[in-house]
Amino acid sequence: QETDQETDQETNQETDQETDQETNQETDQETEGNFTWCFKHWMVPIMEVIAFILQVGALVAIPILLALKQDGYTNSDKNYLTLYILLPVTLSVLSLMWSGWLQKFFVEAGSRRTTVTQEECIARSKAGLISSFCKVLVIPFVAYGYANLLLEIDLQFNSENFRWTGLELSTFLTHVLVSFVAYLFVWMAAALQSWAFFIPLLLSTPISFVWYVGSVENSRVFPFLDGYFVDWNLEFVVLLVASLLWMSQVLAFGYYVFQSSDSVLTNDADLFWTPRYNGVFLEQYMILNRKTPITGYYAEQIDSDPYKVVNIAKDSHIFICSTMYHENEVEMKQMLTSINRVAMPSATESEDNHKYESHIFFDNACSGEQLNQWVMQLLGLLKGTLNIDPERVTKLCTPYGMQLKYKSRGNMPFYVHLKDNSKVKNKKRWSQVMYMNYVLNYRIRYSEIPKDKAFILTTDADIDFNSDSVVALLDILARDPGVGAVCARTHPLGSGPVVWYQTFDYAIGHWFQKAAEHILGCVLCCPGCFSVFRVSAIEQALSTYSSSVETGFDFLTKDMGEDRWLCTLLIQKGWRLEYSAVSQDSTFCPESFEEFYKQRRRWIPSTIANLAEVISSYHKITSNNDSISILFILYEFLLVFSTLISPATVILIIVTGLTALDEGLSDVALIVVLCIISILYGLLCIYATEKTQIDVAKVLTLIFSIIMAVVISGILTDTISSAIEGDPINHVNETSNNFRFPVDISAVYSGVFAATFTIAGILHFNEIFCLFHFIWYLLCLPSGYLFLTIYSACNINNRSWGTREGANPSSGNKSNSWMDYFFGKWHSLRAFFWRCIGRQPRSKDQDSPPPAPTVKEHIVSRLVPEPKLSKDVEDWLNRIECEMYADNFEREGYTELDFIALMKMSDIVAIGVDKRGFQLKLEKEVKKLNTPELVASGVPRDVLTWLDKIKLGQYKDLFKLEGYCTDEDVENLKGLSRAELQSIGITRRAHLNQLLMRLRYLQYPTDIEIQTNKTRMELENAPTLYLSEVAENSEESRQEYDFWLNLAEDKLKPESANLGKVEELKEKLRNLRNLCLLVLLLTNIMWIVFLYTLVFPQLTKYNLPDRAFSLFFLGIFSVIILIQFIAMIFHRFVTLVHLLARTKLKNKRLEENWVRPSSVDTVSRAQ
Repeated sequence: QETDQETDQETNQETDQETDQETNQETDQETEGNFTWCFKHWMVPIMEVIAFILQVGALVAIPILLALKQDGYTNSDKNYLTLYILLPVTLSVLSLMWSGWLQKFFVEAGSRRTTVTQEECIARSKAGLISSFCKVLVIPFVAYGYANLLLEIDLQFNSENFRWTGLELSTFLTHVLVSFVAYLFVWMAAALQSWAFFIPLLLSTPISFVWYVGSVENSRVFPFLDGYFVDWNLEFVVLLVASLLWMSQVLAFGYYVFQSSDSVLTNDADLFWTPRYNGVFLEQYMILNRKTPITGYYAEQIDSDPYKVVNIAKDSHIFICSTMYHENEVEMKQMLTSINRVAMPSATESEDNHKYESHIFFDNACSGEQLNQWVMQLLGLLKGTLNIDPERVTKLCTPYGMQLKYKSRGNMPFYVHLKDNSKVKNKKRWSQVMYMNYVLNYRIRYSEIPKDKAFILTTDADIDFNSDSVVALLDILARDPGVGAVCARTHPLGSGPVVWYQTFDYAIGHWFQKAAEHILGCVLCCPGCFSVFRVSAIEQALSTYSSSVETGFDFLTKDMGEDRWLCTLLIQKGWRLEYSAVSQDSTFCPESFEEFYKQRRRWIPSTIANLAEVISSYHKITSNNDSISILFILYEFLLVFSTLISPATVILIIVTGLTALDEGLSDVALIVVLCIISILYGLLCIYATEKTQIDVAKVLTLIFSIIMAVVISGILTDTISSAIEGDPINHVNETSNNFRFPVDISAVYSGVFAATFTIAGILHFNEIFCLFHFIWYLLCLPSGYLFLTIYSACNINNRSWGTREGANPSSGNKSNSWMDYFFGKWHSLRAFFWRCIGRQPRSKDQDSPPPAPTVKEHIVSRLVPEPKLSKDVEDWLNRIECEMYADNFEREGYTELDFIALMKMSDIVAIGVDKRGFQLKLEKEVKKLNTPELVASGVPRDVLTWLDKIKLGQYKDLFKLEGYCTDEDVENLKGLSRAELQSIGITRRAHLNQLLMRLRYLQYPTDIEIQTNKTRMELENAPTLYLSEVAENSEESRQEYDFWLNLAEDKLKPESANLGKVEELKEKLRNLRNLCLLVLLLTNIMWIVFLYTLVFPQLTKYNLPDRAFSLFFLGIFSVIILIQFIAMIFHRFVTLVHLLARTKLKNKRLEENWVRPSSVDTVSRAQ
């Protein structure tokens, strides 16, 4: 009762706080709305009238001032009279031609659309280039005609008038350069913030005028200053007219420019009517050319209010979709905390307008209505992270498993979708297919959310991010409707040498490769760990993405590299993918050597396969995707080739360093030895178990890390000695007349290589610490680029995921060691030999008479009753038609379903099920059973109570006889082995397995385990609804049920391993592996032979040392790094612009448009 009262009080307090916040917000919005209405309908028209009067007065005042400057009009001043008349006319015509209304008429040509497509942006840019080129050609002739016809100045092209001195030329070029740079910065300011655009343009003219007036004769700033326009006797009048003209500009355009779009990173086609450079009256041209509400561009007629704006960002819906499997407590908590950061700003939203909603798709999470321990662990964290009470849940049984519905503290919908692998396909790709279809074909359709305002934020279950990172990705999607997905900068988390290696690997991957793809063409992979996808883009690729695997190549692209394959499909459909370094996220990376190798075993082949798909379909991609060109395809081909020759690259690096230390070493012999080691490791990877492969790789990594330390010392020694002893003067060999390098080529390459990474680290100053891990990266170069490449190629046919594979921490099957493999083969050969000579192999116990029952066995038979099958086990055996083995199950103690749920194939065979068909059937049915809860629930009060709890109370007397009966004896149970349990008298297989399993979890529970047990009890108290039954009374539920039923039947139906194409796929993967190994071997051998037979003889002509030639294999890598380095510099500028654009979101209303929608009329922030 006290708990209920406290809960009610907390609920009432939260409700009162939300009500007060909503009331205060409505009051503030109403006050602000009244002020805005009065200002727009009263002050703005008055300001426009005043501006018009001032502008007309200025146009009249200009010729009067010019006339006063010439002391009146005479017949000899005809040219000046023409100037007096033409100057105000020219200004009027320019104002008319540059006016927003006229430009809108020319650009839109009657169209009412307020969005600009990517094709239109490209067309406008091309049209701007053509028109600017035409202007360059036409303007000189117009100027010539103007001078001859109106001013009657006889200009000859060969006269002195066209012979510019250094002063005129430098002034003209300075004007062109400065005005063009100013145009670029004006565009950047307009894309960032309104005040940054308007205030500099507003102040530039008066500041320049004051500077001009205050300048002296022969000023370098104004080299043509001769008092032509300013008569110092009329200075007061001139300043007055100029001030009035400037004030008219402020009054006429200030309000509208400040009310224009505040969107981040807006395209120039959305900012300006004619996005082109104009060096004449740059400030006025840019202000007039700006798209503003005065032209009706950003406003829509809603409820008779032309200034009410529907903001794309405000109405967008972001579906946070996460895939989860067997993450630990820390990883789950990190992800839930990140979701909470996004949910928090939603607290002030109205309940019927949710901007975010979260969906977690949990693989292999339930069996029927029984939830596994991983789900309980997740639900136990909800209270501390999202402030969600687990008991406040809507629990539904669905066609795919179960669905749990919650509401977070910010009223954000929070769903947990639990997959039953007996009903739908497992693995990450099919979870993605589920949530993509769910969002597209149910959530959006039923909620009537426009597809162009819906986005999917994909995350892994261990990701760490915040709302700013999400908003930064949404900026890119809102800016360009042609962008289908955006990814962020991912940082690895963890500790240890393996993590240190990955820290540098992740850094250079994002600094160079991601940035280069973004600038040169299109990002090829937006990883599912943290990326935002446009729903309308996913819709075009979803059908192909949901297809099944048919070939070995399909397996690599679809199931091993699902994220990259989805991006490949989007690229083929014409969508552009981008990378934003402003958005940051962190994820746990493998900390152990085994897990790292297994992860990269999936990544490397899938990456190569998808790149091969992109290259092979280059014609289709370049035709559909404007972001990708043939040059970009060639760049990607270069990357693929560099990956293929990476083993040869490492070998030559090692040879280079060792020969630098000892010139007596034969480079050919070293290459042969290293190639033999590589080939032997490849053979081992083909025939040995995966555990053996990784164990050998560990040893080789250690040995070659020491070798790399020697290699680095050799290269550094050679570099320093060549720099000190080199001859920088004599560049020509007098005897051979051949060019000679002043320093050793290895010194040059090493210096440039080090400078490249140092500059990259400086440009990423907040990540410069990553450079400290460069030493680990170099030491592990053979492991990462030689042995890992071989290991990945040899295991292409390995269909396992590699990481988090075990069903639970205690029941995972361990790989056999090489000794088990060897002795297994030995026993097989031994049995074969005995059969060949017509005898059966004798065992040590063969032909021996059965031993007489011991005293212990008599005691056990008297104290322990014979097991008897429970009703549940009998029904289960009858249902699966295996009742003939009931005695076998009973004899070995499998009398409870909890005992049977722990059985493996070895147990099924051991109890006497000898027929293969029944063995497979039982194995399949056992997997469907609910696994008993194995989380530590606390130390029992005494041994006897514990035995009753685990359903083995029949052994109480035996434990008493052995001295396990008091409270102090509980801790003595922990160390009992199988042999010791058998000595107690426990011989039945089921009981032994149950006791050993329970003893493993006999420990004090952690806080999360306590919370997990509490959550399980609370969840069991919540009623379980069936979606099929709820659908009979609810239209929404009926549509959801039909959707899941059809999707499960069409796309997600699990395939039988025996009836499917598993064996055929295995054979195809083996053939593909053999082909890939052959290509890898031949490519590396041919590359080494090419360097020795063709490159090395040419290098000797330049008197290069013999040991230096080995570095020339790095030519391809040098070209790649150079291209990526230049692209990185451009991308840093793009990142700087984005970062400056995001700066105002810390304290301005723009943050509310993405995160907290407001009812106040605002100008559209995202076009």
